[in-house]
Amino acid sequence: MESKDIKTSKYAKISKDAKIIQWFNLADFSEGTQTQYIRRIWLFCECAGKTPTELIAEAISETKQGLLLSERKNLDYMAMFKAELKQRKFSPKSMASAAAAIKSFYNVFDIQLSRQIGQVKKASTLRENRTFLKKEDVIKLINNANSLRDRAIILVMATSGMARKEVIDLRVRDISIDSDGIGTVTMRRQKNDIDFITFISPEAVHALKLYWEERERNRNGEFKIKGDSDYVFITSYNGKKINTTAFTYIFWGLAKQLGFKNNNGKGFQILCKSHALRKFFSSTLEDAGFPREKVDFMMAHSLTDNELAYYENKIKELKDLYIRFLPHITFEKEIKIVSLSTEDEKRLHQLEEKEVITEARLKEMELMLHIKDKTIETSDAVNQVNEALTKSIISIERSNMDEKDKKRFRKIFAEP
Repeated sequence: MESKDIKTSKYAKISKDAKIIQWFNLADFSEGTQTQYIRRIWLFCECAGKTPTELIAEAISETKQGLLLSERKNLDYMAMFKAELKQRKFSPKSMASAAAAIKSFYNVFDIQLSRQIGQVKKASTLRENRTFLKKEDVIKLINNANSLRDRAIILVMATSGMARKEVIDLRVRDISIDSDGIGTVTMRRQKNDIDFITFISPEAVHALKLYWEERERNRNGEFKIKGDSDYVFITSYNGKKINTTAFTYIFWGLAKQLGFKNNNGKGFQILCKSHALRKFFSSTLEDAGFPREKVDFMMAHSLTDNELAYYENKIKELKDLYIRFLPHITFEKEIKIVSLSTEDEKRLHQLEEKEVITEARLKEMELMLHIKDKTIETSDAVNQVNEALTKSIISIERSNMDEKDKKRFRKIFAEP
């Protein structure tokens, strides 16, 4: 079970019920689904006045007695449950989800239900909840984020299409950052058990690096990144994996701060839920002409095995396509990415090498002339030469050169 929140709340007792544990073990739900279903079954049990174990025992007894489905008590319980959901102003979609939870609970123990319980009416999203973030809304979220971490989360979600669960579970090893500044994310989406690959923009990569640098500067060792298995995003108070409640509050707090409203003007939760960034990613790319099936692959939507295999073998093409559409999901500045051929890249490295070496040697010659003309003390000149060389070495270490090139430069500058 996901959650500390569940274990320490009013749901704690019901989460330990033997039938609930058995249900979850048999159904193999994701942690998020378990958390949601616990809340639904808790309310159902409140309406029925029974524990989950008592509900199943009663249903088995009624089955043995040969009672018709319409004569069984679970039908009465369901009627009370639906009335309570309406009283609490659940949306049609949320009511359908709640009914599905009850159906799943009974079905796992082979309890046959009345059609009134078993059939879940297809529900459409309420008009006031059909609210989508616009690009200017995302910019407001980025500019008003309360921390480097929150800013990085917003940019990663808006440019990758990843869901909340995947962002929370994201580890350093899941991200590969290329020389062009694009991050490639390889993960498995727990909700539907699908492997997927998506990308994060250079803008998001930069935000991530700033956040990681901040963690490295923290004196508390718990915040530092120690290895590839560390979580990308952590809590700001104990350095542990961020939980769902804290993650949700990031967006709830921002929505309240910015005064975001739903279409009915009554609330701000829907417009600024983290899922809205996932919707922004898909709708923005599709509207711009990005093929929908490729967006579905990056978002780990359900695809056939053949489709998954096809796109997994076309990652470079997918990345090139992503780069073409980057302007649509870039928020603070335009980013121009130039792909160099192997020969062009080699010539560029050679020019960089000549520039660095020439600059250092010219400085050395200039100082030697000063020594000859006696306009500077020898010891001062040596110090300045060393300083110039040190600066050159530092610039190399901070550059994007690969390790092989850096080693060559270290050797050059070490020579007398």
